[in-house]
Amino acid sequence: MAVPRTAPQNDPVSASAFAARTDDQDRSPREGRALRPGRNQAEREQVMTADQNALILHQYDISPYSEKIRGALGLKGLTWWACNQPSIMPKPELIALTGGYRRIPVLQIGSDVYCDSELILDEIERRFPAPSIFACGRATAETYRLWADEKLFPTVVGLLFSGDWDVSEAFIADRSALRGRPFDPEAFRAAIPGLTDALHRHLRLLEMQLENGNAFLAGEQPSAADLEVFHNVAFIRWGKGRTTALLDQHPGLRAWEAKCARSDTAYAMTSARTTRSE
Repeated sequence: MAVPRTAPQNDPVSASAFAARTDDQDRSPREGRALRPGRNQAEREQVMTADQNALILHQYDISPYSEKIRGALGLKGLTWWACNQPSIMPKPELIALTGGYRRIPVLQIGSDVYCDSELILDEIERRFPAPSIFACGRATAETYRLWADEKLFPTVVGLLFSGDWDVSEAFIADRSALRGRPFDPEAFRAAIPGLTDALHRHLRLLEMQLENGNAFLAGEQPSAADLEVFHNVAFIRWGKGRTTALLDQHPGLRAWEAKCARSDTAYAMTSARTTRSE
């Protein structure tokens, strides 16, 4: 999985906030390479001309669901390209590619386009079956996904956007349109006590699962069970620190988190990105 890193704090919703990461930190033998900002279309064509089966992940750096897919690509040791997209509409290149689908991430392999992170996981597994990300079993993976998506992620979002992120009015309008209901940081702030209690309950459940002595949530090897949870932890780490302080009250998770973030071949879940050289 990608190493936890600090997100830009000026405005996490502008495309430039993500695309400006042009340094060479977080290098890994299992790295993705980023297409240069503003030249996505031309460079995608160059990449596909050189390799019709190149993996191109349409994403942005601090997208938690992109983090889930980056973790899967890292776990399988795959070479891939990151095509950075805006976090809010308009997304002209993405919409043209997908025929109207606006969410991130999207995986492109040649002329095939895969939308939705779970569909992407299935396709990665189908094309590259070893090592399997479903060694935990499909039912276990789905159980973790449902719990993480319906319980953990909304709690994390509420806490982060109650003050742990600085967001623009454009972001609020975009997410309100996407959700079909108001995205209201003020409502999140009013709910902080309940959200805090909920986060502690969720994290304690994870600690209890790890008390069986396994290195990972569903065994001795990383799997989709870990992928479904870890991107939420990474999301917390990218905030300003208030929610991170809540996370750090659960030391039982720290060893698991460190293992998920390791870049050595023992776990091979790191999938860092660098900028393509001139």
